[in-house]
Amino acid sequence: MTPPDCRIYIDTDLSDNELLGIIRMVMFAPADPTDGRVELFKNEDYHQERRRQFPQGFIFFRYYADVFMPGTDAQRAIRIGDLLNELWAQEISAVAGCSFEHLLPEHGGFRSENVPWVRD
Repeated sequence: MTPPDCRIYIDTDLSDNELLGIIRMVMFAPADPTDGRVELFKNEDYHQERRRQFPQGFIFFRYYADVFMPGTDAQRAIRIGDLLNELWAQEISAVAGCSFEHLLPEHGGFRSENVPWVRD
């Protein structure tokens, strides 16, 4: 099995279909088609309390999305950065883990107090 180019941990009360709609809208907009795919999963490690712990709690977020995209790290970072910015703009907690985090806004969100975090 091929590992994803990037894994994004996401915590929201949105349904998986609503969240997938946002991801598809940003990553694969009809006006600017991009090859690739995103697989959304309910996180088996989800934990109601531990997800609130900053900064390590992201591994306990409700969902994670595996992103598979052709291209260079810089090209991938543009699309994933767009997605992170959209999620954060909607006050959705999201942290990306990949080999090119340094190219992402807020370095993917890990340890950044500038991105939304689970506070409920």
